[in-house]
Amino acid sequence: MRIGIYGGTFNPPHVGHVHAAEEAGRVLNLDKLLIIPDNLPPHKELPEGSPTNTQRLEMAKLAFGSIPCAEISDMELRRDGKSYSVDTVRQVHAQYPDAELWLLIGSDMLKILHLWHEPETILRLAKVGTFSRGDAGEDTMFSEMIPLLRSNFKAEVVQIPIAPMKAASSEIRRVLEK
Repeated sequence: MRIGIYGGTFNPPHVGHVHAAEEAGRVLNLDKLLIIPDNLPPHKELPEGSPTNTQRLEMAKLAFGSIPCAEISDMELRRDGKSYSVDTVRQVHAQYPDAELWLLIGSDMLKILHLWHEPETILRLAKVGTFSRGDAGEDTMFSEMIPLLRSNFKAEVVQIPIAPMKAASSEIRRVLEK
């Protein structure tokens, strides 16, 4: 069984998130795609006035519901404290010990993955599927970070070829504030 793990604040989820999830499922031939809104992201704070965890979970269900292999999980929302990916990967690995796990991340997270909490454990338990967000300098970043992760962590990293969609949760929030 191949399981994708796609976490994020999803504040709100948008067409870029959904497109990346659909393509990851197709390219990696995933049997299950866990969509996991996080509780407290360790790399940023949720802006004041953000939807509640329950609302973000419901938005994820609406946004990703049309993806056949997608399953929306509240595992991180049920945990206290910061939502570290290593804890999620461990939990999914414990639940599916024989599955091939794929951590799905955008290029913005790929460039700092080596700085995450316990990256060696994450990269031992899961392979990485990464996709472009359309940010400037991504080609250089991919050509530097993928070999670095392979060399330093023996990571298996696959760049999922998608055309990035210009969508950002921060921009959606800004427009909605008007």
